[in-house]
Amino acid sequence: NKTIVKGRVVGVDFKQLHRVVIPTWQRYVPRQYLKKGSWEESYSSQHDILTLYRNNQKCATVQFMTNQMATESFQGDDLHFCKHDEEPSEAIWQENEKRFITTGKIDMSIAWTPTKGLSWATSLASESLNYNNVFKLCTLSNPRTSLETIDDIAKATVSHDELRMRFFGDFI
Repeated sequence: NKTIVKGRVVGVDFKQLHRVVIPTWQRYVPRQYLKKGSWEESYSSQHDILTLYRNNQKCATVQFMTNQMATESFQGDDLHFCKHDEEPSEAIWQENEKRFITTGKIDMSIAWTPTKGLSWATSLASESLNYNNVFKLCTLSNPRTSLETIDDIAKATVSHDELRMRFFGDFI
């Protein structure tokens, strides 16, 4: 009996989740893991759950949730991974952390542009927890970035600090 991997992806709100996060997963999930090779066959829009298959057997589920949901909505499930697109509330982060008790390791991440400056989450980079790895990626190192667009944004942005935050991921 194989373990079914259980994951969770948390977006900012339902608009961002359905406009950015889910379409990204739809674009990049390997078709061989979709039922009949079809997103529509594998994704429940009613429950925001993606079910993945290997050799026609269920091998993983991914829940799509938002930071605007009640913290209690994050309770109950055991998880193998949890990904946050943009910074979650501290209460949601902590509730998601508790979902790893039976899986043996914590696999959580946040990908965000720190538009709100220093916050509770910045302490994660300095805490001596055994599962913390921090990778700071800047806009300018992205090979898909248009330097012409970057130049246009830079010209229209008055604040040097905002440029540092947007382009280099600096906490301001």
